[in-house]
Amino acid sequence: MEILGYSFSGLKVLFTLAAIVASAVVAEVLLRVFERVFKSLAAKTKTTLDDRLVEAEHGPLRLLIIIPGTYLALVYFYGTYAVLERPLEFWFGLALIIGFGHLAANVVSAFMRWYANEVSGARPKADVFPIARKIVKLTVYLATAIIVLQELGVEIGPLLAGLGIAGLAVALALQSTLANFFSGVYLLSDKPVRVGDYVSIDSETSGVSGTVREIGWRTTKVQTLGNVIFVLPNEKVANSVIVNYSSSRDAGRSVIFEVGVDYESDPDKVVKLLKQAVVNAAKKNEAIVKDYKPIARFENFGDSALSFKLIFQVTSHVDRWAAEAQVKRELLDLFRKNKVSVPFPVRTVHLKR
Repeated sequence: MEILGYSFSGLKVLFTLAAIVASAVVAEVLLRVFERVFKSLAAKTKTTLDDRLVEAEHGPLRLLIIIPGTYLALVYFYGTYAVLERPLEFWFGLALIIGFGHLAANVVSAFMRWYANEVSGARPKADVFPIARKIVKLTVYLATAIIVLQELGVEIGPLLAGLGIAGLAVALALQSTLANFFSGVYLLSDKPVRVGDYVSIDSETSGVSGTVREIGWRTTKVQTLGNVIFVLPNEKVANSVIVNYSSSRDAGRSVIFEVGVDYESDPDKVVKLLKQAVVNAAKKNEAIVKDYKPIARFENFGDSALSFKLIFQVTSHVDRWAAEAQVKRELLDLFRKNKVSVPFPVRTVHLKR
């Protein structure tokens, strides 16, 4: 039978494709309505978990709406026929399993991202469990694949045994890669360093100092003050001596330096000038902590000068150099105004005739 030059079977194909396209359009419309309603509801809550879940569900929900639309179109035009010796309902069920598996993986990933940012106290765009999130997401997909294989009648036991042997061979071939992977897991779980920390790695052996920008599944990226990115294997980082200047407030943000003045200077006066220099510098440099009272004290008798030590704090380790330079400029200005001299090294030689 032909209509306008098309056979009836050809028309069924066109109608089926049109129905599938229509289901995709309906899915998009429903998703837009769904997102608009739930985003308005999520905006009224303090947590961002609902916002993340709405974003995570967009793709899987579209798939879960298109799958029934496709199934209904095929059943309507072709009936419940068999495909590869399986009824159409069977393949429809498998498609739904895959769709729900995809949805579960996205939801778990969104939940872990929310937990890392809001509950565990991790910094935004920081160590938001990137490795753990990928492992859990992969586990969900593997579980979905196992369910699908079981539905297809595949024996899982021998398959898992074969995968175990193959996995052992792969593990032996990828020892360094796996070492870096598990070192990355250690860095994220034990958290000796976090993204945003200023660290020095193997500083005694010409190592790297800079800000941690990323902790990945294989490497850690450190950005130096010269804007150079060092990509370090996680195994090297985990086995190195790490100085983390951002791990504690006192050790990570204190600035300590010494200054020497002439022996004719009054120590009490010098101590006051040292503290005043920090106060003056704090007005010009916001990195200097104003609530922290600077510490200044007479330290030692030098070869040609009285030695004093000054301690103040900055908001971050990266800002310490600019803050220290500002304090030294203020101190030099105060010394000049109060006629306190910084002596040159002097050595007196006595000659006997």
